[in-house]
Amino acid sequence: SGRMFYKKKGKIDELMMLSFDPASKKKIDFEQGRAISPRDFSTRNLWGIFYSPLTGKVIMQVDDQNDEVINFYELDPDTGVEKKISNTAYIYGFELSEDGRFVAYTTRSSKDELSPGDVRVLDLVMREEKVIYKDSSEIKMAWGAVSWRPNGRGVMIVFIASGSRQKYNLLYVPIEVAENAQVLTATATKRSALQPLNRWLSDEEFLYTSNEADFNG
Repeated sequence: SGRMFYKKKGKIDELMMLSFDPASKKKIDFEQGRAISPRDFSTRNLWGIFYSPLTGKVIMQVDDQNDEVINFYELDPDTGVEKKISNTAYIYGFELSEDGRFVAYTTRSSKDELSPGDVRVLDLVMREEKVIYKDSSEIKMAWGAVSWRPNGRGVMIVFIASGSRQKYNLLYVPIEVAENAQVLTATATKRSALQPLNRWLSDEEFLYTSNEADFNG
């Protein structure tokens, strides 16, 4: 998007945005950035941030009161005005769709790690949030990347089988809730590390990293 975000320490931690040309080989000068929020970000947990070219707004994965109740907040970089645009207790991972309109993300309903979780899609233009999958004790949401299928019909997410952090697995979740989600990896295999990559070879083939062979590969 040609936007870089960073925090600048001073009397307060300012959230900065720097516009740049991604195709240029010139070094970026951080002094050219500008503060885009009046808030002190030393008092907040900021876990992710990106720019929405369709809305001209900055989307932050952040809490409001330093309490790790993590949601998406829309920030106007010209006025500094914020608006909460998701309604959950904790967001694990997220990814923007290729057209920049939708954000798919994994979440849970409370600060308790074993609380019910789900997969959601947020329409950044309409500001509408839709649950497309709800987890269970056998398929629990967990920290991990989200990867959109190239045709935009679904997403790949990480889950842990039967609540065990030694059994990370991959689940494909279609956007249309009438379709069935598919477990794509053998849930009995020991994996303490697993990530889908945002690189698909086709609509049917994808890449992921895992330590199921006793080393990351």
